[in-house]
Amino acid sequence: MARRRRSSALNLSIWCVTNSSLQEPERLPLHIFSTITLRYLTFTLSEDTDGISTLDAMASTRPESHAEVMREVQNILDWAHRRFPDRHGPIEDGMAWNHDLLVQEEDGGWHTVTLSLAGSPQFIDAFAAEFGDAMD
Repeated sequence: MARRRRSSALNLSIWCVTNSSLQEPERLPLHIFSTITLRYLTFTLSEDTDGISTLDAMASTRPESHAEVMREVQNILDWAHRRFPDRHGPIEDGMAWNHDLLVQEEDGGWHTVTLSLAGSPQFIDAFAAEFGDAMD
């Protein structure tokens, strides 16, 4: 028996083969196929005196790994823009999230990348659900 699941999120058709029969497409939200794996960035959660939560991560790598770190950063920022569209900006102004990115080239060719994400409780919860393995 074919089943169809609908979501208000982005729909993706998938043909499922079960018991050697081809079933009709199933509509699934894209986020269930998350393939974002973080190898370099590990986030620490803190809260300031104003109650704003911040996730901080730093990675120091040799030049040959720098592009991978920057891909991780871009994947996180892309996720945040998709998950909280039009809500990027100062938290104190009611936005859901904001970020600060610092990239430095150190002595000996090392590259240090620091990413800080300030977020509302909803953003922090969504981040933890998506990237919980990358949090201390």
